[in-house]
Amino acid sequence: MKLSSLVILLISHLLFLNCGGSSSGGSSSGTENNDTPASIKFVAVGQQGTIITSTDGSSWETQTSGTSTELFDVKYINSNFYAVGRSGLLLKSTDGESWESISTGTSANLIGIFYGNGLFVIVAGNETTGGSSIILTSSDGSTWNKI
Repeated sequence: MKLSSLVILLISHLLFLNCGGSSSGGSSSGTENNDTPASIKFVAVGQQGTIITSTDGSSWETQTSGTSTELFDVKYINSNFYAVGRSGLLLKSTDGESWESISTGTSANLIGIFYGNGLFVIVAGNETTGGSSIILTSSDGSTWNKI
């Protein structure tokens, strides 16, 4: 990834935090405020479409993501989990166990998803086009616009 892509990712993350958002840091989502479903407190994502969940942070259970595509980030936003990954992959779940794919209209690698002030933001980069960065936005988490 080019330095410019990292700078854009860092700036977008800082802007997100300054807009009142919260970050789970890295590729896991957890909460101390009990705002996730009662049966799931932590969700982590990774290579080959791996999604694991835990109620206590110690014991983990593998979930079926329906993909073998690498996932980079997961967040709990507006009563839903969102996971992003390679080739424009965006997954959504209400319970952390059943996941559905949402079209983003891009094949770029989705690196991080954020939410603040009523707006979803996805930061993406594309290795095949020389590392150019892309920002996607959505007001509802379903329909995405490239800016």
